Amino acid sequence: MTLAEIREIVRTLRNYELADIIFFDWENLKLKDSKFSEFYRILLDPSVETDEEAAFRIYGNAIPDSKYKFLKSRFLSQALNNISHLDLAKAGISDTCGRYTRLTKTCFIYLSSSVLGIKEVQFA
Repeated sequence: MTLAEIREIVRTLRNYELADIIFFDWENLKLKDSKFSEFYRILLDPSVETDEEAAFRIYGNAIPDSKYKFLKSRFLSQALNNISHLDLAKAGISDTCGRYTRLTKTCFIYLSSSVLGIKEVQFA
């Protein structure tokens, strides 16, 4: 999955997250000093377009190695696990469309998980 696609997932999570369920503490992610937070900050920076640029900014190595791939996979896994909890009412869609969207999200999560090799996906 490209950085642009992960950015879109993060944008969607931020715009449609439920008020009573906080998936990521977005402001804390901007400030924390960890590789996970650094990856999030890179997603906020549109000038970083490739995995090579992101790997260089995080690890100082322009070739994405296993550490970078694990970090990216961990971030994506946590983001995908939270897609099923989005507040679709914020989008102003009909109930039928909402049901179809929830079904599509569920299928997307299972498909993405199998492609990424994630063995367990949690649904509420």
